[in-house]
Amino acid sequence: MKLSTKLLPLALLLTLALTACTTFRSGHPLNEQAIATFKPGVTTLQKVEAQLGPPSSTTQLTDGSTILFYSYRTTRVSTATYIPIVNMFARGAKTKYQSVEFTFGPDGKLRTITRNQGQQ
Repeated sequence: MKLSTKLLPLALLLTLALTACTTFRSGHPLNEQAIATFKPGVTTLQKVEAQLGPPSSTTQLTDGSTILFYSYRTTRVSTATYIPIVNMFARGAKTKYQSVEFTFGPDGKLRTITRNQGQQ
């Protein structure tokens, strides 16, 4: 009886460790409501930056066009992946990502919006 009483906290701790997750985030969540209002030929680069903040990256093309790239990624890692031997049977990590690329002409007006999202 005493042995099972001593093992109960250890069993509970092990159960918690095997079911817990750690989440890592990269970038900022994309503001879908703001993106829905952007119109090619009308919306300016300055408006996009004002609404979404600084992009993840900016590229200047030789023709004077500019590309703003925004991305957001979350990765959930099961804590069981950190336990030797158990990690062979653990769920591992799940990553969700979304990105949006805005291309602006030399006049600073939006040309195209390209979205990408998925899971790994």
